Amino acid sequence: DQKMLDDLVPLMFSFLVAESLCTVAAVCHEWNLVSERDAYWERLCLIRFHLLPSCFQPPPEPVKHLYAWQIKALKCCLRRGTGRQLALDAVPRTSFSGQ
Repeated sequence: DQKMLDDLVPLMFSFLVAESLCTVAAVCHEWNLVSERDAYWERLCLIRFHLLPSCFQPPPEPVKHLYAWQIKALKCCLRRGTGRQLALDAVPRTSFSGQ
């Protein structure tokens, strides 16, 4: 039943980690669209980086970009040997409000 599948796919996606969400995006166009929903990426940003898009003015759109920027900043910090420190200024065109 298509209706059940339409309801089930977003629910399943809500349990995925970022790498898996990117993998399912490659399955088909419909799953790609579903995987881009800001709610998934907002949850992942909160879990991994303790950040919400609303902490930035203007908030990054799509929220997936905030996650990607933080991953890049983390990798950069780790390469430099600065441990877990995240460079919040790595997020372009935004300012952190600290909320």
